[in-house]
Amino acid sequence: MNTDPQVSAPPTNPPAPPGAPAAPAALPVIKPERYHGLDFTRAAMMSLGVVLHTALVYMPEGWIYTDPNSVEWSPMIVWFIHTFRMSAFFVMAGFFGAMLYQRRGVWKFLGHRFDRIAIPLVIGSLVLFPIFSWSIGFAWTHVFMKPDDHGGAIGSILATFKQMDFGVDWLEFSTMQLWFLYDLLWFYAAAVIVTPILTRLGPVSRLLDAFVKVMLTSPARFATPVLLIGLSFLLMLPMKEPGIDTSDSWYPTWHLLLAYSLPFGVGWLVWYHRSVIKEIERWCWVFLILAIPLLLLATFSTLGWYASEENPGVMLFAQLVSAAASWTTILALAGCSERLLKRERPLIRYLVDASYWIYLAHMPLTIFVPALFRYWDAPGLLKMIVSITITTIILILSYHLLVRHTAIGLVLSGRRYPVWPFSRATHPEPPPTE
Repeated sequence: MNTDPQVSAPPTNPPAPPGAPAAPAALPVIKPERYHGLDFTRAAMMSLGVVLHTALVYMPEGWIYTDPNSVEWSPMIVWFIHTFRMSAFFVMAGFFGAMLYQRRGVWKFLGHRFDRIAIPLVIGSLVLFPIFSWSIGFAWTHVFMKPDDHGGAIGSILATFKQMDFGVDWLEFSTMQLWFLYDLLWFYAAAVIVTPILTRLGPVSRLLDAFVKVMLTSPARFATPVLLIGLSFLLMLPMKEPGIDTSDSWYPTWHLLLAYSLPFGVGWLVWYHRSVIKEIERWCWVFLILAIPLLLLATFSTLGWYASEENPGVMLFAQLVSAAASWTTILALAGCSERLLKRERPLIRYLVDASYWIYLAHMPLTIFVPALFRYWDAPGLLKMIVSITITTIILILSYHLLVRHTAIGLVLSGRRYPVWPFSRATHPEPPPTE
């Protein structure tokens, strides 16, 4: 997480990428203020996974497990969120990653990312994969355990636990929803290699410097969203479906890494030109007005592509609109959140702290909890809302009781927080992004 401004000595700062302003070597470096809005945006994108993956269960078809009381427009929820969520995630990751890189230096940056990203990826996947497999096994088995045959709903659930297979097929071992952390490791490695090289290319480096400055700080910055939309559209052309595909493979999927490298790189560069954030704040309502209809158009275009039996022309249109919707939404979220969250609010700070755990642990629950309510004869929308609510409550309680003040919290955030969420910390605040 970000800290309040402090003064520190600058000797270990690594080189900045092209376009980054040079800092006077003899002067102390003023550490940045906390970006409450961007912190909140990052946390919200993590937490939206609960909504998205639960909504998948209530689609008429197409997911690992589907509820019999489906919600006809749940695909709209899924594609609406999917259009912008992960790209926004990568922009925030690039921004806070550059902050950490500049302040800590290369080796401490790599060590920090190993602790906060690599360890949760490896341990999390090893722990979560069998739990996720069991949640799927429970859901599939519960389909055949009718309450009338087992003395009611509780009997049906107990019978499911008795009959389900607790075996785990490790040949299917994947990154699951943790593919984001896997991709981040590639981006951090690339940033550490590419950033110093770009600062030592002589005339080429100066040309890149000038281009980045023009696109982020001059009047030409108003053309930057159009450029980003165009680049994203080109990078999205190899996708199999509208938007950006998802891969949970442990092998790198290069066209997906290339597509997400753009938002990550933008976030990384914006850190070195933070004055542009004020400009985004100023125009945030304009971006929001543009983003909402574009998101709806992207959602309907995606659904139209499925209805047209995967027509190539519809695919091109959907990708162009999705790229436009993604970037306008990212700008709207960043600008509005920074504009509205100028100071720390304890409840929001607590939810921001909990969001990493919510992201890591939510996936099995989005299958298991809806499966518990399979035989509840209620409208699908009500069941979906109840499932999202219960899943969120379980995640918050588990964070508070099992993570926040324990060794798990120390790994995920770099410190043990007080048990009571609003009590004063007994240790200094962790550095940014922790």
